[in-house]
Amino acid sequence: MDKATILSGATRHLKELQEKLNAGGGAGSGVAIRSSGTVVLVKKTCYAAPDKESSPLGAPAAAVTKPLPEIEVHFSGNNVMVRLLCENAKGVVARVLAEVEDLHLSIVDANVIPSPACTLNITITAKVDAAFIVTEEGIIGRVSSALYHASKLNNIAAPCSA
Repeated sequence: MDKATILSGATRHLKELQEKLNAGGGAGSGVAIRSSGTVVLVKKTCYAAPDKESSPLGAPAAAVTKPLPEIEVHFSGNNVMVRLLCENAKGVVARVLAEVEDLHLSIVDANVIPSPACTLNITITAKVDAAFIVTEEGIIGRVSSALYHASKLNNIAAPCSA
Protein backbone atom coordinates (compact mmCIF):
# COMPACT_ATOMS: atom_id res chain seq x y z
CA MET A 1 0.00 0.00 0.00
CA ASP A 2 1.21 3.44 -0.80
CA LYS A 3 0.79 6.61 1.26
CA ALA A 4 -2.03 7.99 -0.89
CA THR A 5 -4.18 4.89 -0.37
CA ILE A 6 -3.64 4.95 3.39
CA LEU A 7 -4.47 8.67 3.60
CA SER A 8 -7.61 8.35 1.50
CA GLY A 9 -8.80 5.41 3.63
CA ALA A 10 -8.13 7.35 6.83
CA THR A 11 -9.95 10.41 5.47
CA ARG A 12 -12.97 8.32 4.47
CA HIS A 13 -13.04 6.67 7.90
CA LEU A 14 -12.90 10.06 9.66
CA LYS A 15 -15.79 11.35 7.54
CA GLU A 16 -17.86 8.27 8.43
CA LEU A 17 -17.15 8.74 12.12
CA GLN A 18 -18.06 12.41 11.91
CA GLU A 19 -21.36 11.59 10.18
CA LYS A 20 -22.15 8.98 12.84
CA LEU A 21 -21.43 11.49 15.56
CA ASN A 22 -23.61 14.18 13.97
CA ALA A 23 -26.48 11.84 13.09
CA GLY A 24 -26.19 9.45 16.04
CA GLY A 25 -26.21 11.97 18.88
CA GLY A 26 -29.90 11.24 19.49
CA ALA A 27 -31.64 8.30 21.12
CA GLY A 28 -30.47 4.76 20.59
CA SER A 29 -26.90 5.56 19.66
CA GLY A 30 -25.41 4.61 23.02
CA VAL A 31 -23.41 7.83 23.03
CA ALA A 32 -24.15 10.17 25.90
CA ILE A 33 -23.05 13.73 25.40
CA ARG A 34 -22.86 15.84 28.55
CA SER A 35 -22.13 19.52 28.48
CA SER A 36 -19.40 20.87 30.67
CA GLY A 37 -20.77 22.51 33.78
CA THR A 38 -19.59 23.75 37.14
CA VAL A 39 -21.25 24.13 40.50
CA VAL A 40 -19.39 25.73 43.38
CA LEU A 41 -20.37 25.77 47.04
CA VAL A 42 -18.51 28.76 48.48
CA LYS A 43 -17.16 29.03 52.00
CA LYS A 44 -18.76 31.81 54.00
CA THR A 45 -17.48 33.35 57.22
CA CYS A 46 -20.02 33.69 60.00
CA TYR A 47 -19.94 36.72 62.23
CA ALA A 48 -21.02 36.55 65.84
CA ALA A 49 -23.60 38.95 67.20
CA PRO A 50 -21.90 41.62 69.33
CA ASP A 51 -22.08 41.02 73.09
CA LYS A 52 -22.10 43.64 75.77
CA GLU A 53 -18.73 42.29 76.90
CA SER A 54 -17.19 41.88 73.46
CA SER A 55 -16.50 45.53 72.76
CA PRO A 56 -17.30 48.59 74.81
CA LEU A 57 -17.78 50.70 71.68
CA GLY A 58 -20.19 48.27 70.03
CA ALA A 59 -17.68 47.24 67.36
CA PRO A 60 -18.52 43.98 65.62
CA ALA A 61 -17.15 40.84 67.19
CA ALA A 62 -14.43 38.81 65.54
CA ALA A 63 -15.35 36.30 62.91
CA VAL A 64 -16.28 32.91 64.24
CA THR A 65 -13.84 30.35 62.92
CA LYS A 66 -16.30 27.67 61.84
CA PRO A 67 -15.53 27.25 58.16
CA LEU A 68 -17.89 25.53 55.79
CA PRO A 69 -16.28 23.23 53.23
CA GLU A 70 -15.61 24.56 49.75
CA ILE A 71 -16.81 22.08 47.15
CA GLU A 72 -16.38 22.41 43.38
CA VAL A 73 -17.68 19.96 40.79
CA HIS A 74 -16.62 20.10 37.13
CA PHE A 75 -17.98 17.77 34.41
CA SER A 76 -16.20 17.15 31.13
CA GLY A 77 -17.76 14.40 29.04
CA ASN A 78 -17.85 11.24 31.15
CA ASN A 79 -15.27 12.61 33.58
CA VAL A 80 -15.92 14.55 36.76
CA MET A 81 -13.52 16.46 38.97
CA VAL A 82 -14.46 17.10 42.60
CA ARG A 83 -12.31 19.58 44.50
CA LEU A 84 -12.90 20.35 48.14
CA LEU A 85 -11.25 22.28 50.92
CA CYS A 86 -12.28 21.05 54.34
CA GLU A 87 -11.13 20.64 57.92
CA ASN A 88 -8.50 18.00 58.58
CA ALA A 89 -10.10 15.35 60.76
CA LYS A 90 -9.59 11.65 61.24
CA GLY A 91 -11.32 9.60 58.54
CA VAL A 92 -12.41 12.53 56.34
CA VAL A 93 -10.56 11.38 53.23
CA ALA A 94 -11.78 7.78 53.53
CA ARG A 95 -15.36 8.94 54.08
CA VAL A 96 -15.29 11.29 51.07
CA LEU A 97 -13.77 8.65 48.77
CA ALA A 98 -16.33 6.07 49.90
CA GLU A 99 -19.16 8.53 49.24
CA VAL A 100 -17.85 9.27 45.73
CA GLU A 101 -17.72 5.54 44.97
CA ASP A 102 -21.28 5.13 46.31
CA LEU A 103 -22.38 7.58 43.59
CA HIS A 104 -21.27 5.00 40.97
CA LEU A 105 -18.21 7.04 40.06
CA SER A 106 -14.98 5.15 39.30
CA ILE A 107 -12.13 7.04 40.95
CA VAL A 108 -9.25 7.56 38.54
CA ASP A 109 -7.05 9.82 40.68
CA ALA A 110 -7.19 11.39 44.13
CA ASN A 111 -4.82 13.99 45.55
CA VAL A 112 -4.80 15.12 49.17
CA ILE A 113 -2.73 18.11 50.26
CA PRO A 114 -2.69 19.00 53.97
CA SER A 115 -2.07 22.59 54.96
CA PRO A 116 -0.70 24.02 58.21
CA ALA A 117 -4.09 25.57 59.01
CA CYS A 118 -5.62 22.12 59.78
CA THR A 119 -7.31 21.97 56.39
CA LEU A 120 -7.17 19.49 53.53
CA ASN A 121 -7.26 20.24 49.82
CA ILE A 122 -8.74 17.12 48.19
CA THR A 123 -9.01 16.73 44.41
CA ILE A 124 -10.75 13.66 43.00
CA THR A 125 -10.96 12.75 39.31
CA ALA A 126 -13.50 10.07 38.43
CA LYS A 127 -15.34 8.51 35.50
CA VAL A 128 -19.14 8.44 35.47
CA ASP A 129 -20.54 4.95 34.88
CA ALA A 130 -22.62 4.92 31.69
CA ALA A 131 -25.66 3.34 33.36
CA PHE A 132 -26.02 6.03 36.02
CA ILE A 133 -26.90 9.69 35.89
CA VAL A 134 -25.34 11.94 38.51
CA THR A 135 -25.73 15.70 38.88
CA GLU A 136 -23.47 18.36 40.34
CA GLU A 137 -25.99 19.01 43.11
CA GLY A 138 -26.16 15.30 43.93
CA ILE A 139 -22.40 15.07 44.29
CA ILE A 140 -22.21 18.23 46.40
CA GLY A 141 -25.04 17.06 48.66
CA ARG A 142 -23.54 13.62 49.29
CA VAL A 143 -19.99 14.95 49.86
CA SER A 144 -21.30 17.70 52.18
CA SER A 145 -23.22 15.09 54.13
CA ALA A 146 -20.12 12.91 54.45
CA LEU A 147 -18.08 15.88 55.69
CA TYR A 148 -20.81 16.82 58.16
CA HIS A 149 -20.96 13.29 59.59
CA ALA A 150 -17.16 13.10 59.80
CA SER A 151 -17.03 16.40 61.69
CA LYS A 152 -19.74 15.20 64.10
CA LEU A 153 -17.72 12.06 64.83
CA ASN A 154 -14.57 14.12 65.44
CA ASN A 155 -16.09 16.79 67.72
CA ILE A 156 -14.51 15.17 70.76
CA ALA A 157 -11.17 14.58 69.01
CA ALA A 158 -8.07 16.58 69.82
CA PRO A 159 -7.28 19.63 67.69
CA CYS A 160 -5.13 19.28 64.61
CA SER A 161 -1.40 19.11 65.30
CA ALA A 162 -0.02 20.73 62.18
